[in-house]
Amino acid sequence: MSATVGDPPVPRFVVESYDNFDSPNERCCTHEGVFDTVEEALTCARSIVEKSLIAVRQPNQSPVDWYKVYALSGDGVYAYGTGFNPYTYAQERIQAITGVSVEGAWTQPHG
Repeated sequence: MSATVGDPPVPRFVVESYDNFDSPNERCCTHEGVFDTVEEALTCARSIVEKSLIAVRQPNQSPVDWYKVYALSGDGVYAYGTGFNPYTYAQERIQAITGVSVEGAWTQPHG
């Protein structure tokens, strides 16, 4: 379907990732893509967090420590216009994998 003159603009959803190791003022974002739907943008954002969780996990690491390492040095995500929170999603994934809730156990320092 092509746009015609006078049609409202089609919303687009931008996803960028960043290294949590950097402070918010020093972050260099990596452009991950522009998506036509919220679902596509969320799929991309979730995939980035999941890959980062795998990359930072260490053997015999407690769920809380796993989350701390992710929050300090994993990949965060901006998924503009979606309401996605990478830290909440990381907590949900850790709980799904380990059966242990890390909600409220530690707060990510860089917000």
